[in-house]
Amino acid sequence: MRNITVPALTHELSADADEPFDPDGGPWTSSGIAVSPGDVLHMDDGTPVLMTEEELHKAAASQADEPLSVDHPTDENGEYIYPPPSDNSPGKVTAAGYVDGGPNKRGVGYETSVHDPEIARGLHAENYEVSVHPRFDLGEADPDTGAYIAKNIEFRDLSIVTKGDSPSNTANWGASAELAAWANQTDIGAEIAASESADGAGDRESLVSSAVNGTLRALGLVPEDVDTADLAADGEQGLGSDESADTDTDTTNSGDDNQDTTMSNRDQQIKTLVDNHGFEADALEAMGDDQIATMHNGLIGGDDPDGEDETEQTDTETDDRENVVELDIGDHDSVDDYIAKQAEAAVASAQEETEREELIATISSKTDKDTEALSEWPIDALEDKASDLSSAAQLPGSTGRHTSTVVASHSGGDEDASAYGTGVEGN
Repeated sequence: MRNITVPALTHELSADADEPFDPDGGPWTSSGIAVSPGDVLHMDDGTPVLMTEEELHKAAASQADEPLSVDHPTDENGEYIYPPPSDNSPGKVTAAGYVDGGPNKRGVGYETSVHDPEIARGLHAENYEVSVHPRFDLGEADPDTGAYIAKNIEFRDLSIVTKGDSPSNTANWGASAELAAWANQTDIGAEIAASESADGAGDRESLVSSAVNGTLRALGLVPEDVDTADLAADGEQGLGSDESADTDTDTTNSGDDNQDTTMSNRDQQIKTLVDNHGFEADALEAMGDDQIATMHNGLIGGDDPDGEDETEQTDTETDDRENVVELDIGDHDSVDDYIAKQAEAAVASAQEETEREELIATISSKTDKDTEALSEWPIDALEDKASDLSSAAQLPGSTGRHTSTVVASHSGGDEDASAYGTGVEGN
């Protein structure tokens, strides 16, 4: 998940709260901070829960596309209703992200679209606050505050209340300048992703290819201005059979052999890389022909590790190769080991990306979550969400995880609203 911090000195609004409220001007926009790092919320039994900057960074985007509610609606048994019923949902959170606008303006920033004129009127008059409804794992106790640290947070509906549990929450009239900047950055990221997808980078092999190409260029095995497809073509002409293109020696493929030349070269190249350079066969099999030929071309330019030079080259050809590279390989045993590990990492990354896409597709098909918003979630949060959706019995509120309850009981209950510092009491 990308942690997007938008630097801003002021929390500017695009609408003027001093202007008279127009009851016919809907839908209306409000924005603010839902919760900030350092805030301590309380569960329904009074357990204090600390919101940390690290966890809010990871969870902030999950607040987007969630419904607005009023006073965290509950059923007759006191169980929280999620999603809230339509008659208790005056709007929707249209954008959310972690913002850093300086003191008192740092945390989970949000922007809403409100279609209920009475709620909008109260927001315009700055009579309301907001209250989050997160699900989370209860972590260890914080030594400074004594509160338990919330882990793996996932935000649900954002509720309009008269007093929110978060001391940092704000509900302002109009749009957020910070989130506007965040949205612009997200659009740029979406354009890059779309460009990669257009090139076929969305499939597993292309993801591997992209990662390996970057590694080869970083190693200096492929100059920035050289097309790897050209190197692959060179490999098919000579290096694929470990013979120089200028040699008069016949290749191992006879003229009567109808086997596909590219596949034959690929198999020979993989065998050479595995036998002589320590690569893992599984990692190489996941790569495309161009990447195999490129790596083969870059590595077989010098003497074979076994002391056998399998490629005849003139002095001029050797000088032209210029494939001597200075490289800090860290803890790796050799350059070959370094490249092999990079290829394996590329395969693992491709597999994780495939898993992410499958989880996003599953969640978006069963909820109103937007795929673009889901793409910001860390993979463990996606896995938790998909697991929740697949459960046979899904109850509102807490189901196997803790729900931070930031609302007092309705009238007629025995609880004291001041005990939790939040909620709207019924009349």
